[in-house]
Amino acid sequence: MASPLNVFSKLSPWQTVDVKGPEARDFLHRLTSANFKTLAVGSHTPGTLLTPTGKISLYFKALRLADDHYRLVVPDAKAAFDALEKLHFRENLSITPLGDEWAYLRLLASDEKRIAKLSAVVPEPGKLKPTQDGRIVFNENRWTSAPIKLDLGLLVPQARIAGVVAILRATEFDEVPSLEEFRLRAFDPAPPSEINETTIPLEASLDDAVHENKGCYPGQEVIERIRSMGQAPRLLVQVRGQGEVPTARELVAGGAAAGTLTSVSADTIDGGWVALGYVKRVYAKADAAYTVASQPVSVQLK
Repeated sequence: MASPLNVFSKLSPWQTVDVKGPEARDFLHRLTSANFKTLAVGSHTPGTLLTPTGKISLYFKALRLADDHYRLVVPDAKAAFDALEKLHFRENLSITPLGDEWAYLRLLASDEKRIAKLSAVVPEPGKLKPTQDGRIVFNENRWTSAPIKLDLGLLVPQARIAGVVAILRATEFDEVPSLEEFRLRAFDPAPPSEINETTIPLEASLDDAVHENKGCYPGQEVIERIRSMGQAPRLLVQVRGQGEVPTARELVAGGAAAGTLTSVSADTIDGGWVALGYVKRVYAKADAAYTVASQPVSVQLK
């Protein structure tokens, strides 16, 4: 691992879908949990498309590139296209699956000097900035658990990816095969491990993807019922343990199966391992003692 820490990786299996047209904003606002009416040009937000029972059928990151142009970063472009197109009737817009035309890179940095040199291309958190060579830089600001101080997303045309990677390497950023450790340390759920067709957004603490007071959308009734009653059936947790990464995935409390680990990685910064998972609400107590593979672990609710 680089010291100071400056790393990047191409994230998979993320792809892109473009939604364009005079009615694109209202279409996306009406169907999803994100507030597209308040999303300014040059900004980005996560969001979800829900089933009537409040489960996630599509999780996305939406970038507003122009007044009538949205780019959605999604786990599967074809699945996203199919989900949106079947709800597209007479609205004046187009939905175009771009597949792998754009690569999605994530760049993390802890070095203040390196961050300062990037200042010209780094937008404010929640904002994005196109560059002259065709990249789209957006300030994710999600994986900033110490020692990380900068968390950028980059959308890069596949034709330019080799050049961008060469530039990053030349500017003292190390390419790593995975950034999973940093995601888990930052307590950030992701598809398909924590976010999938079985997930209700509030279970995964996706509050920034489910905007309040935005009007009606499919699945909203379930979301509002959970918000008013505080009764999500399970809760997202961060789990930390000592020693090697366990092969067991069951989280045990009081001798009973209390939950499941969904993603696990060695923690090269603090030692041991770090994981995300879900625990049944009945076991989500501050004084509960948890184990994984009969070894004690610490569990933190988000």
